[in-house]
Formats: sequence, structure tokens, C-alpha cells
Amino acid sequence: MKIRGAIFDMDGTLLDSMHIWERLPVEYLRERGISPPEDLLGILAHMTLTEAAEYLRTGWGLCEDSATVLRDMLTLSERMYETVEPKPGVPEALLLLSRHGVRMAVATLTDRPAAERVLCRLGLLPYFGAIFTCAEVGAPKTSPRVYEAALSYLGTPREATPVFEDAYYAIRTAHAAHFPVAAVYDASSHCHHARATALADIVIDDWQTLDLSLYL
Repeated sequence: MKIRGAIFDMDGTLLDSMHIWERLPVEYLRERGISPPEDLLGILAHMTLTEAAEYLRTGWGLCEDSATVLRDMLTLSERMYETVEPKPGVPEALLLLSRHGVRMAVATLTDRPAAERVLCRLGLLPYFGAIFTCAEVGAPKTSPRVYEAALSYLGTPREATPVFEDAYYAIRTAHAAHFPVAAVYDASSHCHHARATALADIVIDDWQTLDLSLYL
């Protein structure tokens, strides 16, 4: 496979940031003096942030409307994102792809303001022609809609446009939609990594040791 376009998940793939989404609903409830249940993260795992905000509002009978809960969660996530860094090797990989004329886009569960802010702070935003969010396309990553939107924008052949993802369920979605897949290791999805690599065309255990020149 020669890469002509690339669609990147953000959290856990480009950024070492999965701890934010693992902690955000928990920290939000704790700030309100509520003890979250142990299975909360599993319940929210495939939801967009907007859906998660509605779940927290209804599940705990919060007096605010969903928009206010979402706003407060985003404010909290912005504070948490201030210490996030790229995964080692990611800036160099994006630079190499860019120098070879590869068109790139982001497809993320994270809402647009937070995604743009953190990528801008880290100097990565200029590499991407567009950001597509699950909230804006109206479907989580159990649907390929966000990847299809990114592919339509990039205008590159599907078979030459890998989806870079760390989460097994998202890798399974992209694979089922006939995208090539690059499975990126992240500690948060360690228990599913073997299943992810079984579907992958490219396996990235460490961005620093990946030889992208093989695909350019």
C-alpha cells in the first residue's frame, strides 16, 4: 500500500491523552460531590461527549440542562488538555507524510473547540486540512460516517487512505467499511490490541520505530 491520504483519530493515536476521557466524567461528577459508579467509563465508552453529558444529566438528575453540563465538561477538559503532549514520534511522522504530499484529516470523538485548541498548541494543526467530529457528523465510531466524511474531503482513493486508530471497536468499524487500517498501540486499549492488529494493514507499537517510508 502506498499512502496518498490519511485519516487520524486524535486521542490515544496522535496524542497521549486517553487519560482525559477516562477521567473526565468521573472528575465532573466528583467536582459536584457525586461518587461515580465503577462501570461508568464502560457505559460512556462509545458515546460522543454530547451524549455523555445527557446521560450524566438524566442519570443523576442534574438540575442543569444538557447544554450546560456539556459546557462545564468541556471547560474541565480544556484544563486537563493543557498538559497533554503528542505521542513520541508523531510530529516527525506527520512531517514526513506532509513532505510526501499525503493529504491528512482528523476524525475524532472530541468536540471541535478542544481538538483545535490542543492541536494548535502542539503545532500539529497545520498538517490537517480538516477536522471531522462525531458530534458534527451525527454518529459515533460504531458507524463509519466520520471516516466517510473525511475521505470525501480528502478525495484520495479509499485503498490508499488508511485510518489510524487505537480503539479496537473503531478499527473494526473502519475495517468493515473497507478502509486500510493502521492499529496504534495505546495502554488504554492494551487488552484489545491483539484483536486490533489482526485486522490491521499497518501495526504501530511505537511511532518512533515506525518506518513510514515503506508506504510512501
